[in-house]
Amino acid sequence: MYKSILKNYMNNIKTLRSFVSGVESSLLQKEEEVIKKNSMGLLPMIFAFSQLNPDKYKLSDKQIKECINIFKDQVNVVKKDEDDLTKGVSVTIKGKAGVGLNNAMKEINLQKGQINMLYQNSLINLIVFFELLISRVLHTHITKFPEIMSIKDKTLSLEDIRKLGSFEDAEKYLIDQEVEGIMYGSLDKWYKYLTDKVKITISYFQKNKELISEIFQRRNIVVHNDGIVNSIYFKNVNVDLRKDISLGDKINVDREYINKSISIIENVGILILLEMWRKAEKKSQERVDEIMGEGYTLMLDEDWSLAANLYNFCSNEISISAEDKLMSKVNYWLCMKRSGQYEILKKEIEEADFSPYNKKFQLSLLALKNEKEEFFDLLKISMPNDLSVDNLKEWPIFTEIRESEEYNKFIQEVEEPIVKVEFTNNDFLQMNSFEQVEEDIIQSAKNRRYVRKRGRKRGRVRKAISGRRNRTNR
Repeated sequence: MYKSILKNYMNNIKTLRSFVSGVESSLLQKEEEVIKKNSMGLLPMIFAFSQLNPDKYKLSDKQIKECINIFKDQVNVVKKDEDDLTKGVSVTIKGKAGVGLNNAMKEINLQKGQINMLYQNSLINLIVFFELLISRVLHTHITKFPEIMSIKDKTLSLEDIRKLGSFEDAEKYLIDQEVEGIMYGSLDKWYKYLTDKVKITISYFQKNKELISEIFQRRNIVVHNDGIVNSIYFKNVNVDLRKDISLGDKINVDREYINKSISIIENVGILILLEMWRKAEKKSQERVDEIMGEGYTLMLDEDWSLAANLYNFCSNEISISAEDKLMSKVNYWLCMKRSGQYEILKKEIEEADFSPYNKKFQLSLLALKNEKEEFFDLLKISMPNDLSVDNLKEWPIFTEIRESEEYNKFIQEVEEPIVKVEFTNNDFLQMNSFEQVEEDIIQSAKNRRYVRKRGRKRGRVRKAISGRRNRTNR
């Protein structure tokens, strides 16, 4: 059940990202078309701005003359101080120019409003997905461990039990009430319930508590106050996160904010679920396989933050094998390096000794340390038994390696081997046709250790690196 909740949540987040990206692209293209369509209507404003700041809004002498001829007395710009614009300016656009500008701005603002609505609705949906995750995982967990409910505070009359039909139905009803009561509480109450009642540690939540709280508060004012900052937002949001915001401001939700919020909420949701799964099942090979598989997918998608959290979590699993534990550590190091945090782990990585381990891990360590000469020396004796061509081509830990000339040369030799075939006079005479000669050459090539079998699927790479297993082979 925990696995299905995890997959559903990750799919919801992935869908949300795809939705934002796809719809935004369409809306921005439409906005560009609207601006081009209304270019003449916007010209008076551009002309006025060019008079205020000619360096920023550049118009050629010819364009300026044309604007003067077209607008004449319709555009008037007055500066209170010619040398200091901060002291105030007055821009008046009237007549046909004013009407044209007004119509153009109406259409452009309508288009911009759709983009703003996309971001606001995406924020709302993000929190809905998170709330759904918490609700489902709490329901699953309390059903499994009903003793964590405050059962002494729950009472049902005989009539209630009769209506519900059975003791099992009554228990389900009480669980529903418990979860509903939690979900109606604040974010702080959720956190308190998870730490005090469920007794899990949520270090990511604690570390990012202020950011998570701000995301929830921003969602609340978008839904309940048309995005206008009120005293409730001010009270519940850390002062450092609202230092450029004043009471009564229309709060902004842009693409940068949405991307950051999705990442934070995705991380905290997944880590809460995994902690509760571990609380319910201390040992779970299914969980290990799922985490490592999802972690590998995230690395391919370059989502280094979440992948790092997953591999770090996985390395602390009780049921994890020695090989999977080492793979988790290596991939965690890679994710931290890609996130710009290599210096934090540099000493640990530099001091690591992988000589007792499979050459696959020795190569990964050399790649992390960017020791290319040693890497290629070891690579020549590692393939294909310790590392496949597909592993070399896909595993993100070898990205820098794949950018080198040595790699290109090596791959060319591996994938296009030079086959030397020797014939004695008798051998040649015994062959009936050219086709038989060709067949012998192909067979000779197949027998070479580096020839890559056709039809090999990418999934084998994923299984080798991610740790996913075929259940029948365990």
